[in-house]
Amino acid sequence: MKKARAKGKAAPESRRPRISLSPRASALILVGITIVLLLPFAGKAFNMDDPLFIWSAKHIQSHFADPYGFDVNWYGKLQPMWKVTKNPPLICYYIALWAFVVGWSELALHLAFLIPAIACTLGIYFLAAKFCSRPFEAALAAILTPVFLLSGTMVMCDVLMLTFWVWAAYLWIRGTEENRHGLLALSMVLVTLSALTKYFGIALIPLLAAYSIASKKRPLWAIHLLIPIVVLAAYQFATKSLYGHGLLSDAGQYGAWYRSQASTGGLPKFMTGLAFTGGCILTALFCAPLLWKRAGLIIGLVIAGLAYGVFMPLRLFHEAEGCATLQLALLFTAGTGVLTLAVQDFIKRRDALSLTLLLWIIGTFIFASVLNWSVNGRSILPMAPAAGILIMRQIEKRKNISWHIYIPLALAALASVLIASADYQLAGSARKAANQIAESYGSEGRDIWLRRSLGVPVLHGVEGRQAYRLQEFQPEERRHSRHPVEQHKCARRRPGCAAARGVARRLASEAGDDGERGRRGLLLGHLGAASVQNWPRAHRILRRLRSSLVR
Repeated sequence: MKKARAKGKAAPESRRPRISLSPRASALILVGITIVLLLPFAGKAFNMDDPLFIWSAKHIQSHFADPYGFDVNWYGKLQPMWKVTKNPPLICYYIALWAFVVGWSELALHLAFLIPAIACTLGIYFLAAKFCSRPFEAALAAILTPVFLLSGTMVMCDVLMLTFWVWAAYLWIRGTEENRHGLLALSMVLVTLSALTKYFGIALIPLLAAYSIASKKRPLWAIHLLIPIVVLAAYQFATKSLYGHGLLSDAGQYGAWYRSQASTGGLPKFMTGLAFTGGCILTALFCAPLLWKRAGLIIGLVIAGLAYGVFMPLRLFHEAEGCATLQLALLFTAGTGVLTLAVQDFIKRRDALSLTLLLWIIGTFIFASVLNWSVNGRSILPMAPAAGILIMRQIEKRKNISWHIYIPLALAALASVLIASADYQLAGSARKAANQIAESYGSEGRDIWLRRSLGVPVLHGVEGRQAYRLQEFQPEERRHSRHPVEQHKCARRRPGCAAARGVARRLASEAGDDGERGRRGLLLGHLGAASVQNWPRAHRILRRLRSSLVR
C-alpha cells in the first residue's frame, strides 16, 4: 500500500520533466531573443541624451585626444561640453569608430548598440550559472524588462557599461574559485572599461572585493584592484590638464551640488526609487505568484494599499488619477519585493554569492534613489542582472515548477515590448516635430534657432536636412525683436502622456542696419518629444505660429 501511494506522489523537482538546454543552445536562443526584441527598434529617432554622445563622437574623429573640447547649447546657453556631460568618453570613441566605417544614420548607430546588448545577454547567462541552476531563465528575467529594452534602443553608454560589468563579475568569480590570476587581471581590465564607459562602473571595485573577502581566499587578489585605480587616477589627472577640472571628481561634485539644491526631501525620492525599481524590473511583479507564498502576497497587497493611500493625496496626475496612482502603488510594492528578495536570500544562505547579490541590489538602489542627481531608469539598469538571478534563486526552491515559469516571463516580455514601442513612438514624435518645423519655417533662407536641442539638430543632421543653429539667445537680442517672445505649451506634463515641454518660442529680429529685412529667425524653446496623442495639438499651435508670422 505504501509503495502504491509512493507511486502516486509527485516526483521531486529534480525528476520532474523540465526543459533542458545545452549551454550552447541556451546562448544561441538568448542571442536570437535579444535580436528579435531590439532589431525592430533600430530605426528609432535620436532623442533624450543621444545627441551628447553623437556630438562627442563626431568631435573625436577630428580631435582624437580631446573628446570634450567644444561648446554645446544644452541648457539654453553655450557651455563647454566637459561641463555639460557627466559621463566618460569611451562610448563616444566606440561610436566614432563605428560611424567611420558604417555611417551616422539612426539605423547604423542602433545596429552598433545591438552588439553590446547581445554580449550583455550572454554575460548575464554565464554569470547566472554561478548563482543558480536556471541561468537561462535568469537571463530572460533580466532582459525581458522595460529598462533593458529601453536602454538597448538608446545611443548611450548604459548597456555597454553593463556588458563590461557582468563579464567582469563572471571572470572575477571564476578566477577566485579557480585561483587563476590571469582571469582576475582580465576582470579588472573590464572593470576599468566599465568605469570609463559610465562612472557607476567604479562600484564594481568594492563589490568584487567584498565577494573575495567573504570567500575567505588568500589576499593576493587585492593586487589586481590596482589596475582600475591607477587608470582612473590617470584619467582624472589627464582631464584636469585638458579642461582644468578632473572629470571624475567633477561628476561626483555635480551630484552633491544638485542634491543640495533639491527642494524635495529624502522620503519622496526614496519612494520614487522603489516605484522606479518595480517598473524597471517588471518581471518581479509578474513572477510574484511564484516568488511568494500566500502570506507574502497578502502582505504585498497591504503594502500596495498603504502606498496608494500615501500617493493619492499628493495628486501627482491630472487625469485618470486613481488608476495611475494604483499603478504607481503596485510598482512601489514590486520594488519593495526586489529589495526584500535580496535581504531574504542573504539571511537564508549567508555565503559570498548571496552577499554579492545583496550589495549589488542595495548599492544600485541607494545610488539611483539617494546619491544620483535624479531617479531614472538608466540608473536602475545595473540592478537587472542581479534581480533576474534573485528571482530564479527563489523560484528554484519551489517544487512543481517547470514550464510554468515561462508564463510570467512571457507577460513581462509583452509589457516590456509595448513600453518600448511607446518610447519608439515618443522619440519619433520629435522627428515629426523637427520635420514639420523645418518644412514650415526653414525656407526663404531663414535660420532656425533652438533654445535647447533634445535631439532635433541631430535628426536633421543625419538626414542631410537643414541644420538647426544651436546658439545662445542673449537677453540683448530680445530688445531688438519686433514681437514679444512667447512660450506655447502643448499640454500639461502627465506620466504616460509625455507632452512636449513647450513646442516653440518665436523670435522676429532685425536683420540689417535699416531694420527692413524683418523677421529672420525663429527661436524654438525646449522642443521635447511630444507624444503621438498630443501631436495634433502641437500641430495646431505651430499653424497658429506660422499664421502670425506671415501677417
